[in-house]
Amino acid sequence: MRKLTLAFLLLMAGLMPLIAQSPPEAAHDLSIGVGLNQGYFHDDNFSPLNHRVFGVRGNLGYLRTSADQKHLFRAELDYAQSSLSADGVEYLVPSTTVYGANLKLGYLTQIAAPSDQTKIYAGATFHSDLNMTIFSGLSSFTFLFDHGVELSARVDHQLSDRHSLSSTLDVPVFSLLVRPPYNGFDKTLIENQEHIFRLLTNGSAASFGSYQAADWSTTYRYDLNERVDLTATYQLSFQRATPIYPVTYFQNQLTLGATFTL
Repeated sequence: MRKLTLAFLLLMAGLMPLIAQSPPEAAHDLSIGVGLNQGYFHDDNFSPLNHRVFGVRGNLGYLRTSADQKHLFRAELDYAQSSLSADGVEYLVPSTTVYGANLKLGYLTQIAAPSDQTKIYAGATFHSDLNMTIFSGLSSFTFLFDHGVELSARVDHQLSDRHSLSSTLDVPVFSLLVRPPYNGFDKTLIENQEHIFRLLTNGSAASFGSYQAADWSTTYRYDLNERVDLTATYQLSFQRATPIYPVTYFQNQLTLGATFTL
């Protein structure tokens, strides 16, 4: 009996390190950032002029990385508020505001790992992109609402123990575009003022022929400690839609922030 008890204790002592080891867990990162938004805006529905855009931007993000680092889930929310300017029409600056909001929900999977430091991902992302320009208290306005699916690619590269880069490219392949028939209230807008969802989705399907867009961003991360990274992000966004009236948005955005490991 003593031999059996001793054998059992030895077996448990050997298994204890294995039992104590918890399985690897997924990583959860929450990011926040603020910065500047600068770009170009032209909408034949609003004005024949080419306008400059300048303002501020804020963003929230969530990234879940699987335990084996082969699967990513991303959720991002951006908001920007800017003013317009154009040569010879200085009155636009205090009277015109450009609002922008963008939601992204995406899933990517690892398709290649050229080295231990570099990983390449590809997948799909749902996006909802809202841009609205208002002049002098709704006396004139225009908007571009875009909801759809885009192809996404991402590259992560570890520069050193504390420094890393990540770059993401999103290209829409199918979108629901919502545009006003002219720069004022029409029957549809008046009848649905209290039905926001209907207004945001009252559009038509579009693809490469009538809508071209791309979002590219690169983020530098500095590992401050086990829980916090400092970040700097540059983002370039382009949108051009031709239905009803041609409209073009081109924006450069620089954001500073932090990422927290939960």
